[in-house]
Amino acid sequence: MTMPSLISKYQMKTLETAFKKQYAVFQDAINFISLEDSITECSVYYRSGDIGYSFRRADCQKLREALIERLGLSPIKYNYPYAKKTEILAGGGKTINGACATDDGFIDTTPYITKDGAIVLIHNRGAFMTIDVNGKKGPNKWGYDVFYFTLTTNNSADRILLTDELCSIIERGGRFPRTILQNSDENKDTNWFWK
Repeated sequence: MTMPSLISKYQMKTLETAFKKQYAVFQDAINFISLEDSITECSVYYRSGDIGYSFRRADCQKLREALIERLGLSPIKYNYPYAKKTEILAGGGKTINGACATDDGFIDTTPYITKDGAIVLIHNRGAFMTIDVNGKKGPNKWGYDVFYFTLTTNNSADRILLTDELCSIIERGGRFPRTILQNSDENKDTNWFWK
């Protein structure tokens, strides 16, 4: 009886480790490119406590090209196997900012594969990114091996952060990026932006 539970915990720990690795790789690359190429205009900008936000997209194409080059990303053909927001919420999933259009992230987006097999979608409209930490392998579920991010500068004008603060989605039992990065099992404060 305990064997399936142990296997499940082992699989979740493996996916968590893969997530932390990919997150660190992409955030480090964004930090380097931002400093090296003075890229600051590819983000969603908002001040904590404000309802409104604005997009800064002038450098998004440049940031995308620099990430592709720096990380050796290769374009691939890929049919997105990920559940849509309506299915996720109907199945007991959660979202940060229910108004967020996570499904639009796959429209007119070129998927890339990393050297170690992760799939990344750097959205053509800029300032959003999806990372599937184990590529084509399953479970291909939001909050397990697939994560949605916003690039933001929040209160800072000089550092682009890869975050779930403005928008993210998870299937039932999944965890938000912040939950994993905080080494927690409990998803907290999932709708703070609209409070």
